[in-house]
Amino acid sequence: MLATAPLEIAECPAPAPPASSRARFAGPGVGWAILTAALVLIFRKPDLFLNPQFWAEDFYPFFVDANIFGPRVLAAPYNGYLHFIPRLIASLAAPFHPSMQPAIYVAAALGITLAVVAQVFSPRLNLPGRPWLALAIVAVPHTGEVFLNPANLQWITALALVLTLMKRDAIDAAEWGMDAAVLVAVGLTGPFSVLLLPLFLARAWVRGTRASWVVVAILAPPAAVQAWHLCHAPAFLEMGAWRWSHLLGVLAVRLPMTLACGEVLPVKLGYAWTVSLGGALVAAFAFFCLRRGAWRGARVWLLAGLLLLLLAGIKRGRADTWAFYDTFNGDRYFYGPKVITLWLAVLITAELTSRRLRTLAVALLMGAFAANVPAFRIKPQPDLHWAGYSDKIQAGERIEVPINPGWKVVYPGRSPP
Repeated sequence: MLATAPLEIAECPAPAPPASSRARFAGPGVGWAILTAALVLIFRKPDLFLNPQFWAEDFYPFFVDANIFGPRVLAAPYNGYLHFIPRLIASLAAPFHPSMQPAIYVAAALGITLAVVAQVFSPRLNLPGRPWLALAIVAVPHTGEVFLNPANLQWITALALVLTLMKRDAIDAAEWGMDAAVLVAVGLTGPFSVLLLPLFLARAWVRGTRASWVVVAILAPPAAVQAWHLCHAPAFLEMGAWRWSHLLGVLAVRLPMTLACGEVLPVKLGYAWTVSLGGALVAAFAFFCLRRGAWRGARVWLLAGLLLLLLAGIKRGRADTWAFYDTFNGDRYFYGPKVITLWLAVLITAELTSRRLRTLAVALLMGAFAANVPAFRIKPQPDLHWAGYSDKIQAGERIEVPINPGWKVVYPGRSPP
């Protein structure tokens, strides 16, 4: 029988430290998970492996700034905060001929995504269903705009911060090195260090260990830098009063209903039915997330992270102004919350003691996946014939370049090297 109790933020059962400091990942399944994740991405976006192309900010500002100004742009903010990882990729690719750089961008984005997948198998995480947690990162129902491009890589690397939040304390130099690399690199990539720092503070307070406070000390400087840039960034145009009733419909479509029913059905049902069913799904989901169980602590941390990412995305993107029937534009704001929702679904299913309930939960998850199969393979990007522009860019010419998704960007030119 299911039971609820007053909410307590507790740790999930801590895994025993590895017998050897060389045991960095739990079990042999990590290799298969990485291979499977790579194959899933190849299946979902094969065009980027056959014909690598830039996506949006890949070209401007990252490619343009790195090729004109060099590594000093690593500390240059864009859109209100630093993008350390995309700018690092662009800086490392800049010495190569422009015709080669889209492939380098795609390969780097793939490698970093697979590195996040590998973090799921850390022995410092005590979570059930690791292969399914890993698969959720790349198989989540999504428009695909976050995959295989540095421009949107920040949404995927943010999950590495969430996973670090739930890890047991580091005990040796290698584990500290891994944590420090994630906290600093991801902390300086996007606003997520600012958003999640309160959870790391709460984690340190709950654990009361020196190591957990050291983690806060490592994350605090990147968060402070990003907060400074956010506070000094130009204000966005005022969009008027919030349309709360409209926001409710957009949220119902984008998160619970799309995950459970696919892209088509929620829109066909209309506003009233979608909001009602979405609200019922959220209530049931919250009940299962907060009930007693072996991984209740992990569920609470994940739920808190989900809410912070979701609220920040709503505020940044002003989702209340989006069309109710549009399930495509701005889906990057929902990538993290969608993946965490799937993670929570895996934890909830693993904890069900009733065989019938577990069978029902698995059937519902399989039904949700089937409903999203039609949109699983992502529409290929138009071939914009990048090679035809790369020689002129290498020569330092000023030239207008078409970039997916439908952008035209002027490369300002520079003196030949």
